Amino acid sequence: MNGRETVLEVPDLRCETFRLRQWRIEDAPDLFEAWKDPQILSGSVAPEKRSLRDAREWISRTDVRRRAGVSLDLVVADGGDDSLLGEVGLYRFDKSRRAALISWWLTTGARGDGTATRAVNMLAEWALAGPLTAVIAEMKETNVKSRELAQRCGFDLLRAAGDSTPMAFVRRAGDPRFPQAGPVGRAGAPDTVGSRP
Repeated sequence: MNGRETVLEVPDLRCETFRLRQWRIEDAPDLFEAWKDPQILSGSVAPEKRSLRDAREWISRTDVRRRAGVSLDLVVADGGDDSLLGEVGLYRFDKSRRAALISWWLTTGARGDGTATRAVNMLAEWALAGPLTAVIAEMKETNVKSRELAQRCGFDLLRAAGDSTPMAFVRRAGDPRFPQAGPVGRAGAPDTVGSRP
């Protein structure tokens, strides 16, 4: 797997209510506000420094991280006004196993209508239709809503939580429950806050 040439291209993924797009500097105030949300912080790994300046700096490095094959961080943007609803991304690529971790979070106003479920499905299906063979979601055992979301999206338990390790769920390419034909990102179930900003 060559992350720079294939996996980390910016996909064109959208549905009737939102699209996945690259971060823009003008998203910084919304990211700054999201970093204040206790629900996002409890289920995510946010930077230690979370000022508006830090949000701008984090955003300014997203394309560098993508081109370096480190991560693919995408905004879940409203289909009408393009405003930030949340984030979904792939990171910690394991080239030998052709796997990556997936993470997600949503702003308070975007929760509860299936947006996270559809966004996670979209990105997982896109990644598994390409050179990845597995997408993994890690979360705290206490993050029940993210665990339920992962299971709704077809992720199976890979590892129970340990003393110092989060629980992990995996979705694999070729899973007969998810044929590659048909529209991407159509699962409609309640969503939640995710596992990493």
